Amino acid sequence: TDTDSGGNPAPDEWFSYTGDGDAEFVTFSLCDGGTNYDSLLRVFDACGGNEIATNDDFCGLQSQLSFLSDGVTTYYLMVEGFGSSSGDFSLEVSCQPVAANDLCDNAIAVDCNTVVSGSTNFATIDDTVASNCDDTYDPTPFNPTVDVTAPGVWYSYEDASGYTNDIRISTCDTANFDTKISVYSGDCGALVCVAANDDNDDCSGFTSTVEFTSDGSSTYYILVHGFGTATGDFDLSIDCVIVPPSNDDIVDAIDIDEFGCPYTDTGVQMPGATEEAGTPTDCDITGANGVWYKFTPVLDGFIKGTITNPAGFSSVTFYTAPDENASETDLVLVDWFENQCLPSESARIPYVA
Repeated sequence: TDTDSGGNPAPDEWFSYTGDGDAEFVTFSLCDGGTNYDSLLRVFDACGGNEIATNDDFCGLQSQLSFLSDGVTTYYLMVEGFGSSSGDFSLEVSCQPVAANDLCDNAIAVDCNTVVSGSTNFATIDDTVASNCDDTYDPTPFNPTVDVTAPGVWYSYEDASGYTNDIRISTCDTANFDTKISVYSGDCGALVCVAANDDNDDCSGFTSTVEFTSDGSSTYYILVHGFGTATGDFDLSIDCVIVPPSNDDIVDAIDIDEFGCPYTDTGVQMPGATEEAGTPTDCDITGANGVWYKFTPVLDGFIKGTITNPAGFSSVTFYTAPDENASETDLVLVDWFENQCLPSESARIPYVA
């Protein structure tokens, strides 16, 4: 006959568990159908030590609990009954390693335009490493920050493209729990919030999307975690689009008159340039992706444009326009032998005041 160790009138039995040196989640369960009374489980970190977990009625009147073992401590399990209940029980013990990317230092590297699957079910809470993060995507007076309160897992994205990119990271409609996403720059010992989101309006089921602009040279750390204490499985998508140059559209053409000649435009993000919206007279630019400049001379003369650092298939072409608010279809190719509607790293024309 078992005796009562205290806490309630029910008799109890004790078991001990010691890990193999690695941190893991340990589950004690009475849910396999072999327990015939209203049970209760309690776990302590030593004999007479602190109670670190307890459960009553996880599966009907039976109990189940999980806790994080540090891998070296001996833990003590008390199996007892609710109130003064007693009877026969069947105890199942299972162990699950901590998620491989549970820590920032073990973040899994991800690439642009990919999807990775993950889970926070066997992760720990990162509130001592990751600060609460401003919700820069969809702030509201009732949700000004994304708090770190639930277990999370880490990913890293290294942007070595050399171009500023619009980054979109999302669990939108691809998670089975209420997710949050927090993005940081810096390093794991000194993280700086970049962007975060909880419950994006375009997603169902309380899932999340973060959008921010990368600088083309930094590493970003991505924490996928939950609202409250929520955990679960998810698919995480990472999409990147190079930011178009400021003069990508003809309406935003850089006015060289404001800077004077000679003029140099450096670091133009040509890979982000979008397709032109029309075609000038005498030069078919269908499918071309380019940037625009304009000038209105006050004297007659010559002007030459040159790509000083070409990258791939490129051309420089001069057109005349009726005014400084012209569209592509208003333009006419300047008829001059050094200005051809052909690939070329430079072009030269005479101009008229």
